[in-house]
Amino acid sequence: MHSSIRYLVFLALLQFCFSEILLSQKISHDNLGKYWAIEGNRIVCVSESARLKPTFSSIVLGSPTSVDASDPFRILVFYQNTQTVAIINNDAVLIGKPVELFQLNIGEASCAIRSSLGGFWLAIQGAQKIIRLNKHLKQIEQTIKLPSRYAKFDVIQIAEYNGDLYVGLEDGSVVTFDTYGALVHEYFYESFSSFLIYKNRVFIARKGSVFEYSLFKSQELLSTYQCACADYITIVHSILACFDGQQFNYCEKFD
Repeated sequence: MHSSIRYLVFLALLQFCFSEILLSQKISHDNLGKYWAIEGNRIVCVSESARLKPTFSSIVLGSPTSVDASDPFRILVFYQNTQTVAIINNDAVLIGKPVELFQLNIGEASCAIRSSLGGFWLAIQGAQKIIRLNKHLKQIEQTIKLPSRYAKFDVIQIAEYNGDLYVGLEDGSVVTFDTYGALVHEYFYESFSSFLIYKNRVFIARKGSVFEYSLFKSQELLSTYQCACADYITIVHSILACFDGQQFNYCEKFD
């Protein structure tokens, strides 16, 4: 295949991988058929039907806090306790040296995800701001300040979907910002452990239950599900499911 054609195919594949981000904190789909999940102090790789061989762990880094496989070739793993971000490939092999956030003098990060603009987003604990490091991961390229009314609430999760940044807070609010950092929308739910965005819907996980809402009508409850492993929710064959450490279980839907 001609080199220019291969390059165009690669760009198309990369655009597809970023086109629909499914992100919860403990499991992430790479849009190429693999799911990457946190299991104790390891990152494990699974398919829809079986566990796969790739695993990643590091005694030095400790137990991972979140995983982001939105780029299937450079999977981001965040370690809050050691304030470190590691990048692994799809064979679960470390790429380069982990990024030690404390060396950047940015404060303590509570969440980290990849940005489609390059680099990655970090929620800075106690500062009520989200920053984006540049693609070289050496300096701040963008800062988003949360409204002062959220000053007393910690950020528990961040996610990017269709170019917008979604910030989940411990009071149950989800605040949305556009590419330029302007406030777009505020959603209000009861306190949750994590959320998942899929096809203009948001799934709110709370105490073994998951509540599905429309992103267009934030208070419109579409469905309620029972999920024993709700912290590991994802989408399998367009259906809400969760990973119990061994296999995927479809969540039971209540009308």
